[in-house]
Amino acid sequence: MIKKVRGDELGTVAVTFALDPGVAADTVAVAGDFNGWSVDATPMERRPDGGFQATVVLELGREYRFRYVLDGHRWVNAWDADDYAPNHVGGEYSVVRTDDLGD
Repeated sequence: MIKKVRGDELGTVAVTFALDPGVAADTVAVAGDFNGWSVDATPMERRPDGGFQATVVLELGREYRFRYVLDGHRWVNAWDADDYAPNHVGGEYSVVRTDDLGD
């Protein structure tokens, strides 16, 4: 699930990335345009139900490519992404849009 809420600061959006408890991983991170594709910069916290989530504040009015990184090495797309974009190895990136919240 990807949830978007206007940020506290003007021109921002708080985007919460969440994976359900069925994900087969001990650790999960979000890597994307917004953190230099770092597998360490945005770790997701395990929720009490066993799922994972992380919230990132992003600039309003943009599109960001991202993927989930399971256990530090398995890269997977979000099934509920706003869109998908081709990557350089013949696959796809997930895309989250922050231009769909209006003014």
